[in-house]
Amino acid sequence: NKSGKAIISGETDSNATVTVSNRRAIVNRSGFFALELKLNSGENKLPVVATDQAGNTTEQELTLNYSPED
Repeated sequence: NKSGKAIISGETDSNATVTVSNRRAIVNRSGFFALELKLNSGENKLPVVATDQAGNTTEQELTLNYSPED
């Protein structure tokens, strides 16, 4: 990946909200979400938080390593 970007995607409840690194992802009617993020060189820790309408949250942290090519 030469662009330094990653697309984080997944599935959740269709009525949930999802944030990746504090940026809100759009969740479609099927519960699919995707968000493009710019990566920093080296290790990138990306917290993913899904919250349903009742306020219950599920959290997961993704770690991506990015090494830009010269």
